[in-house]
Amino acid sequence: MRFPEYFRELYARKTDLNVVLFYDVSDVDDTGRYDLIKGHLQTRAVENVSTIVSVDSIHPYQTAPTAVFGKSGQILKECTRNQPELLIYDFEKTEDDFGETGRRTISDTLFFEGK
Repeated sequence: MRFPEYFRELYARKTDLNVVLFYDVSDVDDTGRYDLIKGHLQTRAVENVSTIVSVDSIHPYQTAPTAVFGKSGQILKECTRNQPELLIYDFEKTEDDFGETGRRTISDTLFFEGK
C-alpha cells in the first residue's frame, strides 16, 4: 500500500476497479495503523483515478479497512471496524468528473508519453 508502483501498473492497464485483499490484523487495537492504511488506499484511488475495494480480516483486531473508495478518494461504503459484516457494493462505471479528468490527463502525460 505504501508504494504506488503496483497501482501505477494497474493504471497503465486502464483498470476500472482494483481489489486489495488483506490479512492485516494485530493482537492490540491499533487504530493508528488502520487510519494509515485507510489513508494509503484513499491516496491510491485518487492518484490512479480508480475505484478500490479493500477487504480485511477482523480477528483479533482489524488494522486495514473493508471498504470501497471512489475515484476521488471518497469512502463509498465501509464496514464497521472489528465487527463481522458483509460488504455488498453494486459497482457501476461512471464518467470522470472535472477533477478526475484533470488527474487522468496529467497522469497520462507523465506515464504514457515517457514510454
